[in-house]
Amino acid sequence: DMVRIAGCRPDECPPDATALDRAGGGLIYVTLFNDDRIIVVDPDSLSAIARIDVGDGPHDIAFLLDETDRLRGYVTLFNDNALAVLDLDPASSTRFRNLATVK
Repeated sequence: DMVRIAGCRPDECPPDATALDRAGGGLIYVTLFNDDRIIVVDPDSLSAIARIDVGDGPHDIAFLLDETDRLRGYVTLFNDNALAVLDLDPASSTRFRNLATVK
């Protein structure tokens, strides 16, 4: 299992923070290898705000903006030999959903 933090918390982002840092909101993402999902944790309340089913054996996650500057998460799926693409954009109606799996 891995723990990753996306960007900086809105009240703590420096003026020169990148768009990626601002979009991440400082949320904590935990891969649950044996549970085949990602848990999203709010660092202020220390509560799970989302559970995302991703596929077999999520190992690690990376955060990038797509070509239209929407935040995406890319999760390596060890047992599936694949990559899950997650919508993590705060303004999206499909936030915290698995958009695609690339094999």
